[in-house]
Amino acid sequence: MRCSELAGLAALTLLAVAPAHAVPVTWNMEATFTRTNLPALGPIVAGDTMTASIVLDTDTPAVPVGVANQFAYFNLFDSFTVSVNGHTLNLGPQLDAPIPARDTNWLGTANFPDVQVMQWATLFYEGDTPYYAETWFEFSDVNAFPIGSLPLTPPSLASATLAEFRLYSPVPNNGGYIFIGAANIGSLTAASVPEPSSLALALTAAGMLGFARRRRAPAAQAA
Repeated sequence: MRCSELAGLAALTLLAVAPAHAVPVTWNMEATFTRTNLPALGPIVAGDTMTASIVLDTDTPAVPVGVANQFAYFNLFDSFTVSVNGHTLNLGPQLDAPIPARDTNWLGTANFPDVQVMQWATLFYEGDTPYYAETWFEFSDVNAFPIGSLPLTPPSLASATLAEFRLYSPVPNNGGYIFIGAANIGSLTAASVPEPSSLALALTAAGMLGFARRRRAPAAQAA
């Protein structure tokens, strides 16, 4: 196959691996703590900032929860990493519960006449130390995100009347939680993560282009 044909094939391959939307997707979040209680993680104080990287499996099905326009997504988060005050909290394993991932890996959405609500529940670990978190959003725009299907991109915070990350310390053996702190979410953005098969095809196409260039170089020198 001539170099020009190789280059053309590689270009077509690159076009073919550009998906309309990749699964999973990554959401990035930044927040600033405004309320604190338990002196934990350093401790956290008002004004401390946190960042989070959240990977969602957008193939997770919506589950109606028995009330109109309210849905849940269980075991949705592939990973959820929080960085605050020199500490890194990672999403813990799903725990056994009457509803899978109800308190450990869950997202819920709801539509009301004048507000949309989104809630996340996640269990984190730093080493062997567990932490529980709730993330709450309320929007005055009742079309901030779709209802009945998972948002492929995070909703804009422009109409958010509440956007808060709340961190707790679980109480061993009694099922309770001690409030650690709450942070106002100031930024929620998304970045696509290529599927492994798409990434492999893209790398193959890039390699073919590189090979074609190397084949051209000696020919140009010989001329």
